[in-house]
Amino acid sequence: MNQPQSDSRQDAENKLIRLLYIVLFYLVFGVSEIILALVTIVQSVLNLLSDGPSRSLQEFGQSLSLYIAQIVEYLSYSSDQKPYPFDDWPEAPMKQEQPK
Repeated sequence: MNQPQSDSRQDAENKLIRLLYIVLFYLVFGVSEIILALVTIVQSVLNLLSDGPSRSLQEFGQSLSLYIAQIVEYLSYSSDQKPYPFDDWPEAPMKQEQPK
């Protein structure tokens, strides 16, 4: 008869651990928003002062957007997969440039 109590205790511990991860990833989400704002400002300045935005920052922005999406999925319980650093950093395939 100890089995049901230990299962419910384990379940409660898992929920508490998940809650701690949620707090952690919510903080990471806030930092990600600041990084996104900085990338946006730098790209805008580069676009105004040179031939266009930085290709490497475009690639980083795409992977950052996928990372933010992973965080949102974890926070909203849409996914049990924890984002980076518990998984690989997402890499986005670059879109083909449109002719001007």
